[in-house]
Amino acid sequence: MGDVERRAPAIAAMAILAVFSTLHGLPAQQPDQSPQKWVEDALRYVQRQEPKKAIAALETAIRIDAQNFAAHTLLGQILLDAGQAGEALPHLETAARLRPNDSPTSFSLGVAQLDSGRNAEAFDTFSKLAAREPNEIATKAYLTRAALRLKKTAVARTTLAALRRLAPDDGLLHAQLVEYCFPEQADEITREQIEFTLGLQLPGPQRARIYYVLGTLDQHSRQSLRAMDEFARALQLDGSREEYFAALVTLQGSTGVEKVDREILTQALKRFPDSRDLLIARALVEMHAGQITESFQTAKRVVEKHPQVAEGYVLLGRLELTNLAYDRALAALRRALELRATDPTVHYYLGICLRRLANDAEAVDHFARAVALDPAYADAWLEYGRLLRDLGRYEKAADAFRTAIRLSPKQAIAYNLMSQTLRKMGRPEEAVQYLARFKELSQKE
Repeated sequence: MGDVERRAPAIAAMAILAVFSTLHGLPAQQPDQSPQKWVEDALRYVQRQEPKKAIAALETAIRIDAQNFAAHTLLGQILLDAGQAGEALPHLETAARLRPNDSPTSFSLGVAQLDSGRNAEAFDTFSKLAAREPNEIATKAYLTRAALRLKKTAVARTTLAALRRLAPDDGLLHAQLVEYCFPEQADEITREQIEFTLGLQLPGPQRARIYYVLGTLDQHSRQSLRAMDEFARALQLDGSREEYFAALVTLQGSTGVEKVDREILTQALKRFPDSRDLLIARALVEMHAGQITESFQTAKRVVEKHPQVAEGYVLLGRLELTNLAYDRALAALRRALELRATDPTVHYYLGICLRRLANDAEAVDHFARAVALDPAYADAWLEYGRLLRDLGRYEKAADAFRTAIRLSPKQAIAYNLMSQTLRKMGRPEEAVQYLARFKELSQKE
């Protein structure tokens, strides 16, 4: 647990202390008329872990005194801790207006704004608080988060540098900061934070998580071998996380089904028998090995356990294509399309299936959609070009084959198809060059 997370109970405690300071020295009032009495009751409910009763008591206090700072602060904090940032926000805004220089309230307000998606307001709140208290670590951590959401890269980098100076040895804090950077797609800043964090002392699970994040960044930048190494390091340190197993075997499969480590896959499925990604990996391995019956059973298990996951239906569709059951394949793939219309793989296999059903017009649309969604999809470019050539649209076919060759320069069939297309276009000299390359690659294969 990082330094920022460790401060969460402390923040609530500060809010409670603020309440007590408000109560101190007030004249006694009748219990049925005093908002402070309701606040005291709420505090007791909080200590007994009865948040619903605490909320009811504080709402009563606010009905009696709409400007009661203690009631608004405590109610806002309880709602925020319960994950109800939107409901907490108006109470914390009121408390902040009543006492604009109360730092715990300002901090909680900033957190509520950030959790509610009001990123610009959160950035402003944390910026002012950081200027007032420049050495407060939790404030700077959340200021980093707000800056990243607003793509204020310079501010985020400067704030992270300040945190490294303020807490140079707090590994858990810096591991938490990696988590703040990672989802904001600030890959360069995330890598900088990872590099610093890996130089600190970290428990095994936290270090494993850092390697997993680093592997994911490498995967995004298409550095598959490096990514697999990082995922493997994560697994060595922490073999209890399904996502680490899934990330490794899925990436292995994406570089070639034969490269999936079956021992790791078997080990993973023993621990996580219903894992979507692991079951999909097993189905693909079985399909590649010609174990069609077993692969069907695994694909059906994916659909049974994860009926809203498109990949299961894609698997069934591919297997039905293998069995030449085109109508059943089409039904499965159309279901996949309903679940995930933006998946290029779904469009690719729909294009393949529709070609088998002699529906070339619709197949063209799906291949075009596949390459639009993933311009680096070499197989889709190849099949798109093949269909365009068969339809006599040679110029577009040649463009598609050029792209396929650029993306996958060692795929022999693309050169052969390009050669055929160039001959149809009346360009025999170029066709000869591509044919020669096709023969060269075929011999190597």
